[in-house]
Amino acid sequence: MAGVAATGAALAGCDPDNRSPNPLFNAYPKLDAWPPEASGTNWRLLNRITFGPRPEERIRVDQIGLPAFIEEQLAPETLPEMAFAPRLTLRRLETLHLSAPDLFDIDGDIVSRELQQAAILRAIYSPCQLYETMVDFWTNHFNIDQNKEDCAWLKTIDDREIIRPHALGNFYDLLYASAHSPAMLLYLDNQENHAGNPNENYARELLELHTVGVDNDYAQTDAQEMARCLTGWTVKKHFYRGHFTFDPDRHDDGPKQIMGLTIPAGVKQAGGERVVKI
Repeated sequence: MAGVAATGAALAGCDPDNRSPNPLFNAYPKLDAWPPEASGTNWRLLNRITFGPRPEERIRVDQIGLPAFIEEQLAPETLPEMAFAPRLTLRRLETLHLSAPDLFDIDGDIVSRELQQAAILRAIYSPCQLYETMVDFWTNHFNIDQNKEDCAWLKTIDDREIIRPHALGNFYDLLYASAHSPAMLLYLDNQENHAGNPNENYARELLELHTVGVDNDYAQTDAQEMARCLTGWTVKKHFYRGHFTFDPDRHDDGPKQIMGLTIPAGVKQAGGERVVKI
């Protein structure tokens, strides 16, 4: 809600009736009337794969047909950006491009708010509507609360390097990247997960929410063994603050058995990665 309010305030000065034309509202076609019915196939699909069909998307569907429009949306790198990138620059959301150590020099409220503003601006203005819809979907699936500890800063990295590059890709690639996400590991307390004192929070969510699901044939012992696999998966501090690291001194390197898969002793980080893969 803070992002909505802040973005609303930013856009309030961009009223199209204002005497000074603003690039946020230029270059968009206008239609005299919207469809009299909202039940047609095109309309229903546009409502599903966009954040609400705009005039230019309706025009494009009429021009090339629905199948071709879907194919365009599945290849967002080919879509014309309609000066979208300069508009983001116009909004001066510099934190979107900073490295993790540099982000920590910025107030956390500013970093969180700019990521929220970016999400709203992309949803409204980006021509890559299916892509942005899937970014929103996976952001919810791999949920991270910005209000917890360093997640105010690290969620920006997770959005840029984990969710967005994999939003239309292979699920395993996305899951693997998320398992190495500093924001995810901190949010689900895996920095507290080490040999002799396992923390099951991330391991349990990995099975329960991110992958197989709570009713899909894994047991309490599987969650416990998964936690052992993920001991030592943590986040760097000091000058490299906010980067993933594996700490072998905190890792339980004994043999493990998870959902029928044997993880032998001595494989270290690769053991957890092997479970993520299956």
